Amino acid sequence: MPFVRLVMDDQRVIRSWFTEISDDNRSLISYFPSDLPQAGWLEFGYGAKVLGRAQARFDSSAVTQLDKKRVPKETLGVTVAFLRKKLGESEPADGHV
Repeated sequence: MPFVRLVMDDQRVIRSWFTEISDDNRSLISYFPSDLPQAGWLEFGYGAKVLGRAQARFDSSAVTQLDKKRVPKETLGVTVAFLRKKLGESEPADGHV
């Protein structure tokens, strides 16, 4: 299974929910929680194996997010905190993701 993940430091990593590979195998489209960190490194791979890291650092201002005005009001925005609560995990005291 392909993946993309955002690495902020040695302890903070956000993995995509799922990743699509383009038909020509030249690009990836990944889906993440709506509360992305400001910056980090993008890594990609298959299964549990990281195959590479993007040369440029990730910047959240370059991400295209859904236009919330066009999303039905009953749609639930999924954040890291929401996922932790659903999975029964506690929030780290230091604010790490």
